[in-house]
Amino acid sequence: MKYYFLLFFIFCVLVGGGTYVLNSDLITLSLFGQTFSMPLSGWILCGVSLFFLSALFLSAKDRIEQFYFQHQLKKDFSTLVVQIKSQILGNEMMHPSFKNPFFQTLSKIFKRIKINPNFQTQPSQNLVIDRLFEDLIKLEEGEVLKEDFPKFSYFWEKNICNKIQANSKYAFDILEGDYPQEFKHKALLALLSKEENLQDKSVTRILKADLEKKNCEALLEYFLNKGYKIGLEDFKKLLSCVDSKQWIMYAQKFSHYFDPDFCLLLFKELSTHSKEAYIYLLLHYSMLEQARECLKESDEELKMFEIYLKLKEYGCDYPLELFVKN
Repeated sequence: MKYYFLLFFIFCVLVGGGTYVLNSDLITLSLFGQTFSMPLSGWILCGVSLFFLSALFLSAKDRIEQFYFQHQLKKDFSTLVVQIKSQILGNEMMHPSFKNPFFQTLSKIFKRIKINPNFQTQPSQNLVIDRLFEDLIKLEEGEVLKEDFPKFSYFWEKNICNKIQANSKYAFDILEGDYPQEFKHKALLALLSKEENLQDKSVTRILKADLEKKNCEALLEYFLNKGYKIGLEDFKKLLSCVDSKQWIMYAQKFSHYFDPDFCLLLFKELSTHSKEAYIYLLLHYSMLEQARECLKESDEELKMFEIYLKLKEYGCDYPLELFVKN
């Protein structure tokens, strides 16, 4: 643009000066009721100046239009990138608007497909996407992020799992909070794997939580393997959560780790729902008369124990486990 002004100045000097040298007479013109007198060179320079200003105006107008167009392109591109980021993270579908119809079409195309990140690819040179990928790679490696991921999306779940592994306090928050049982199970497993010997305070907090079958089974296995004796009511609560058909299996394990009186009392209180485990323990501890009493009103599932007692009466000493359905 600066050369444009310089060339205009040189052109005016050459044309105006040359014309004035050739003809310096005044020329009078009437415009809009006014009379103007100037040399021929002056009239020529006025016309050239008018042409120059018109060209300058059109050039400026074109530049402004180009600037506005580029600005809209950048804005549309940024909006599309935000949409892509949103889809990667699993956000609810957004409805962006675009000035450029091509970006609008691209947006509609992306809405119809699921976008999964490929961490093996080269950087895109887009700051928003590349930063997102850096964060997601850290997340996959086990790092905890402060990013507010959409609830129940894959990355939200992954971040929750990382928090559980990183911090026992957070695992307790998950276990005690309003979270799906799947996360509570992961939190419980993390607590049981981190703390070889749970403190009584921790055990109390865990037992107060809302536990489903899978978590109760994990706790029972932990307590039995560690020989950790909790209260009778707590064991009843855990056993009540699992299938009663599994009680006999637990009765076998309980008999290895805890004293007979505790085992008998526990499964006797549970026998209102299923007698099988209780009768097994009576036979295991050779309390045959009590077992016969319980078998007076037996059903088909307990017939094997009746056979065991009959064989005992005939002096046949078979292992009790042969008569147990596992």
